[in-house]
Amino acid sequence: MIRRKLLADSSLYEHLCNENTVTDNPVAGVKRPSVDNPGEGKTPALSDDLARAILRVPVGASIKARRDRAILATYLFHSLRRAELSDLRVSYLRERRGVMHLMVSGK
Repeated sequence: MIRRKLLADSSLYEHLCNENTVTDNPVAGVKRPSVDNPGEGKTPALSDDLARAILRVPVGASIKARRDRAILATYLFHSLRRAELSDLRVSYLRERRGVMHLMVSGK
């Protein structure tokens, strides 16, 4: 959070220097805190075993069990967010060169 604020202040002062509003950037020499895990998010990923266990939860051949497995498989294999998953429609399935694709718009 502090790193982002320092970056915002530095960008603001750099812009003000370019516009000749201020003479120098007071944030230019400030050392920013390091990032904990560069390139990695803070959300832990599911292991393959845990994903398989989740997919085994809906038991049976009923329509509800098949639906639940399809929802969970789509959620896990495509790394969708909950909102993206709940907004899916059958019309989002598209065929391209003989291969079915799921068209999802999100982050």
